[in-house]
Amino acid sequence: MVINLKGRKILKEPLYDKFRELLVDEIIKTIDLEGKYGSELRPIIEKTLRKEKFKEMVDKLMKSLAKETKIDDKYSRDALSILIEEDVARDIKNDLEDQIEERYDVKRDKESERLYREGINNNLWDNVPSRYLGQKTSLLRDVLLLIKENEAIKLTLFLGIVFLVISSILFNSVYHAIIAGLTLSAVPGDSVTIMIANILGAFGGILIFFVSLSLIFQHILLTKTRDEKIRELAHKYLERKLKK
Repeated sequence: MVINLKGRKILKEPLYDKFRELLVDEIIKTIDLEGKYGSELRPIIEKTLRKEKFKEMVDKLMKSLAKETKIDDKYSRDALSILIEEDVARDIKNDLEDQIEERYDVKRDKESERLYREGINNNLWDNVPSRYLGQKTSLLRDVLLLIKENEAIKLTLFLGIVFLVISSILFNSVYHAIIAGLTLSAVPGDSVTIMIANILGAFGGILIFFVSLSLIFQHILLTKTRDEKIRELAHKYLERKLKK
C-alpha cells in the first residue's frame, strides 16, 4: 500500500471501515462469478464501486477528494478507484491466497499517466502498481510455455521444421517449400529431387498444422483452467466468510 497523507485523510470518512469490508466481499463475489485469470483488478473495483449499495459512501469520498485535492473533476472518480484499490489490494491478495500479481513496469497511455502524476502531486499516493488476477498473461508466453512442457509437441514441431528446411534446400527456394507446406500444392517439376522436396514440404506443413491445432485447443483448456482456479479461490473465501 502506497497511500500518502492526503489519501489516508480522505479514507478516514466515518463508517469507511464498514464500507471497506462490504466492498472487499463484493469484489470477491464479482471475481467468483466472472473473474478471468490475467485480467486487471482495477476495472473490477470500478465496476463494484458503481453499484447502488455503495453510492452514498462513494459520494462522500468524492466530496472529500474534491476538498482535499486539486484534481480535475474528470479524473476524480478514477483517482478514487486507485486510492481505494491501494487500500484494499492487500486484503484481496490475502483472500485469494496471493494470486494477485503486482507490476510496476506496465506502460500506461497518456491519460492514465497524467492521472497517476496528479495523484502523486496531490499527495494521494506514490508509485502504484498495476494488479492482475493470477498473473498478467500474453499469448506468445503461453504458447512458448505449452511447447516447452509438451515433449510430443516439441518433437512434432521440430520434425515439421526439419522437413521444411530440407524441402527448401532441395527446391533451392524457401518460397517453394512454404508453398508446398502451406497449400499442399506440388511445385511443378519432373525430377526426383523436386518430387522428394514436394513430399517433405507437404509432410512438414501437415505436422506444423497439427501442432497449431493442438496449441489452440491446449491454450483454450489452459485459459479455462486458470479462470476456474481464480474463481475457486474466490468461492472458498466466500464460503469461509459464511461460516464465521
